[in-house]
Amino acid sequence: MGQKRYQTGTFQEFAESKRGWITGQFFPPNTLQHDTLVEVKVVECGPDFRAAKHHHRKGKAWVLVTRGAVHFVLDGEEVTVPAGAFVIQEPECVEEITGADPDTQFIALHAPSVPDNKVVLE
Repeated sequence: MGQKRYQTGTFQEFAESKRGWITGQFFPPNTLQHDTLVEVKVVECGPDFRAAKHHHRKGKAWVLVTRGAVHFVLDGEEVTVPAGAFVIQEPECVEEITGADPDTQFIALHAPSVPDNKVVLE
């Protein structure tokens, strides 16, 4: 039959070996993780977690909070996204993560998966 048409893994395994990324264009071609349509990342974080002010040139970004809460500044507005909620960002929406509740987990998705799409602003 050849190569398997599926792959399994754990969030922890990918957090340790791939900085949380599960799929995206930056994985080696001819692997199931390589995908130009979407990037998926699982993040485990707490109060000291930060993401510098940035935006993505192309495509949308989604953040789905599964545990805790993530504190953002989006286009200059303070926004808290709690567990069970999400935020969707258009291209060039300026995003900064200013913190998170203890024991927070979220899933970040970007579509499409484009090389050098993230622009750090400060």
